[in-house]
Amino acid sequence: MRWINRLIKQLICGLCCFGISLPAFAANPLRVGIGNSPPVEYTDAGGKPAGFNVDVIQEAARRTGIAVIWQPGGVIEANNTALRTGKLDIIAGASAFDERRRDFYVSEPWWWSEMIAITPSDSPLRTDSDFAGRKLVVTSAGRATATSAYSSGIILTAPNARAAMARVCEGAADAALIENMYLRELLPGLAPACRDLHFRVFDISARREFHIIARRGVERDARLLRAEIDEMTSDGTLAMIAARRLPVSTPQATRVAELLRARQDRQMTGLRIAMSLAALSGFLAFVFWQRRSKAKLLEVNTRLATAQQELETALAQLETAFDGLNDAVLIFNPLGSIQYANGPARQSLGATGSVHAVTVFELAAQSRLRPMQKSITDETLTPFRRILDGEVLRSEILQAGEAPDVRTLECNGALVRDKTNQPILGVATFRDVTEARQMEAEREDLRQEVAQAQKMES
Repeated sequence: MRWINRLIKQLICGLCCFGISLPAFAANPLRVGIGNSPPVEYTDAGGKPAGFNVDVIQEAARRTGIAVIWQPGGVIEANNTALRTGKLDIIAGASAFDERRRDFYVSEPWWWSEMIAITPSDSPLRTDSDFAGRKLVVTSAGRATATSAYSSGIILTAPNARAAMARVCEGAADAALIENMYLRELLPGLAPACRDLHFRVFDISARREFHIIARRGVERDARLLRAEIDEMTSDGTLAMIAARRLPVSTPQATRVAELLRARQDRQMTGLRIAMSLAALSGFLAFVFWQRRSKAKLLEVNTRLATAQQELETALAQLETAFDGLNDAVLIFNPLGSIQYANGPARQSLGATGSVHAVTVFELAAQSRLRPMQKSITDETLTPFRRILDGEVLRSEILQAGEAPDVRTLECNGALVRDKTNQPILGVATFRDVTEARQMEAEREDLRQEVAQAQKMES
């Protein structure tokens, strides 16, 4: 019997050692492909991966404890081959289509980008219902989306947004279909053939969705990353990364205003050149040019005013949407001055009068906002000072108000920085969890009573 017991012990020890060593086999880093499409993903001047996709995947990997390394990716066919041969494990922000759904794991979309159409101003195209039989040029990243949405059109491919616009200006395509996040990058670098053209911009129904594409062997890790991105969406982390990385907002009014400003800048440059030529050509030529310029400038200013009005309407709608949230949203500058507070923020923090008339520190003192079991007399304990000092708050439990009306709040917040790493805004969200914590306390009391009753019964 002794040798049987010894054998059992050895088997148990062996199984334990094998179980302990399993994480070592799973610790191989995931090889994630990175393309060259700023600001979504690119390699910076120092050779490091950068961009929106990179920030999102690295934060999700950090939270889940999954190691990742970034390797150069390519076009769709090259990426598919790299996944099949095991040279890549994951593509972070890729398009999904039937071939990929058949051969690889394809997650639900975790982000999407609106697409717009750009045509010459004299083009007959007005909406995407006019695309049948037309030559439509897209970037390689948006090819799958455009092919699926506009199968009746002739889809052409360009390596990037600037090349796509050049095809339109040269007459090789009727319209360029571009993700709106590339518009600001596009305008300063138009091809020479585009300089004397005016353009029309309009929204289309197609949008490019961002999926995680993974080879079958790493499907479990891909699912973990996708689930963590949902958590980042809930706590506001994904929105803060997007605000830092994606330079273009979605309302069409903003895009139209940018195009009109670019046109006005070109016209003002022409104004200075024309004035010099008019001085040499004579007074009559100068007067003729001036009248023509004033008429065009008046037209541009009128369209700018219309675009500004549309932008203000869009911002008003956005503010209404924020006021409809259950969570309180508070945005403030590095000095603590409140830039925006939605309705739930004013209600949760018990603001008296205009919330914009006080700083976040005064608001904290006024509402008796404080960490659990700590005094508010020390300003460094306020969540706002901690956020402005660079700390990221996640599910921080605070209290507001005085007895008997004390509210328990769950706070998430972070500091938003610009491209030079300078702080520009602090963002804090609050959720009232008073009732939830009271119910949890009541459940705990009930569990203790049941336990005590069971002891007495025993």
